[in-house]
Amino acid sequence: MAAITLEQIHEDLIGLRKEMKDLKALIKDESIVSEDVLSEIEDSRKKSKSRLISHDVMRDEFA
Repeated sequence: MAAITLEQIHEDLIGLRKEMKDLKALIKDESIVSEDVLSEIEDSRKKSKSRLISHDVMRDEFA
C-alpha cells in the first residue's frame, strides 16, 4: 500500500470543500430542489448530533 502524505490529505480536503460549496449552491437554487426537500434538510440540521450513527457503527454494519 502506498504511503499517504499530509499534502495529499490536504489536497483531498480542499477538493471536498469545493464540492461541498458547489452542492450547497445547488441546494439553495429553488428551481432544482423542492420545498419539501429544503424543509427536510432544515429539520435534519435541528436534530441532536447524539442521535447520529457513528462511522464505526456504519462500517461494522455494512462491511
